[in-house]
Amino acid sequence: MITSIFSKSRPFNYILVTVLMVCFFFVSETHDTAWTNSSGGIIIKTGCLLLLLFALFLTNFVTKRNGMSKDSTYPFLFYFVFLVFFPGLFSDPSLIAANFFVLLALRRLISLQSLITPKEKIFDASLWIFAAALFKFWCILYLLIVFISIIFHVSRDYRNWVIPFIALLSAGTIFVLCSLLFRTALDRTPLGRGLRRYLL
Repeated sequence: MITSIFSKSRPFNYILVTVLMVCFFFVSETHDTAWTNSSGGIIIKTGCLLLLLFALFLTNFVTKRNGMSKDSTYPFLFYFVFLVFFPGLFSDPSLIAANFFVLLALRRLISLQSLITPKEKIFDASLWIFAAALFKFWCILYLLIVFISIIFHVSRDYRNWVIPFIALLSAGTIFVLCSLLFRTALDRTPLGRGLRRYLL
C-alpha cells in the first residue's frame, strides 16, 4: 500500500504528508496550551511549524537535486516518520531551528562534490552550522563534516581550511549585532515583551 502510493512523485503525496505533519504538530501541542494565551507564543509555534514544513520540502529537494533518490517521495515520507519518532521535537523551538540550519549546511556540503564555487559552499555550510550551534551547542560537532568534505574534495587549496574560521568570526559578529537589536526590541515593543515572557 505504502509502496504503491509513494513510489511515484505525485502532488497528492506531498499534500498527504504535509497535512499529517500539521496534524501531528498540533496533537503534540495539546498537552500544554499555555502558548495560545499570548501572541508571542502563537508566533513562535507558527514559526516552528513553518520551519518543520520547510525542512520537509528541503530534504526532498536535496535528495532529488543530487540524484540521491529516484522519482519517488520516499525521502519526504521517511523524514516525516523520523520526526514523528521524536515527538518532543515539536515542543522545542530551539531544536527545530537547529535542525533547520543543519539541513541547510548539509545541503551545501552535499553540493560540494560538483566542485563549483567550493569556497562559497564551505563558508555557507560553516555559517549555518555556527547558527545551529547558537540554538544547540552540540551542533558545532557537525563542523567535523565540513573538514571531512574539505579533505575529500578540495584539500589541496590551503585557503579552504581557513574558511570555517572566517565563518566563525562572521557568525559571532552577526550574533552580537542581532542580540543587541533583539534586546532593544524586546524591551520597547508590546510584542517583544510578550516574546520575552514566552522565551525567558
